[in-house]
Amino acid sequence: MIKYVGGSEFVYSKRIQKIALGSLIACDFSIESEAMDYGFSIDGILGMDFLTSIKAIVDLDTLEVRSSNVQPAC
Repeated sequence: MIKYVGGSEFVYSKRIQKIALGSLIACDFSIESEAMDYGFSIDGILGMDFLTSIKAIVDLDTLEVRSSNVQPAC
């Protein structure tokens, strides 16, 4: 359970074999999910743990995410 200002919610943790953002891949990665209804559709939120694991470069001028890192084969 995560507690925050205004309430709390149950969060489930799971270790997955791989997760990808386009061609950027993280292997053996831990994710968290919860059943919150935000009032709009959302597929997920990218956290800094994922972005740093794929050595992401976030270009705010072009709104692109890329990596100079060679991606692993999971």
